Amino acid sequence: LELVLIPPETFPEMTALTWSLGAVLILTLIALIEETCKYLLLTQYFIRFSRERLLVTSQKIFLGFVFGLGFASLELALAYYNTLLFTFNSGLLGIIFLHSMTTLSLIFLPAWFRDTKTKILLPLGAAITLHLCYNVLLSFVLA
Repeated sequence: LELVLIPPETFPEMTALTWSLGAVLILTLIALIEETCKYLLLTQYFIRFSRERLLVTSQKIFLGFVFGLGFASLELALAYYNTLLFTFNSGLLGIIFLHSMTTLSLIFLPAWFRDTKTKILLPLGAAITLHLCYNVLLSFVLA
């Protein structure tokens, strides 16, 4: 989503010492929206399709990569919608890796907690934090 909403030329110039509050809020909001949507879709998936049986670890890992690839594909499709040239580069791998890792955190972390609020908030917070760190790193690379 950040590739679509914030083209590289519009990133404010950010250095390690100067950060604008607006840039941090935008990057946080983007991570919050994406990871909340991902959490809601995963929750619906588990309610509708895997209620009768428990998934084994390998199935959960596969599911995490498939959901991550789906979110990355959507982001890349929107980012390169008007572009004829699409190149396979490390940025593409970074997006796929990011979305896979945040999805895996949303799948595996709830099993560590008993309290319902904790099962929701801590994995979601971890995914948002990971995504925010990626967005901040991306802003340094593109600035």
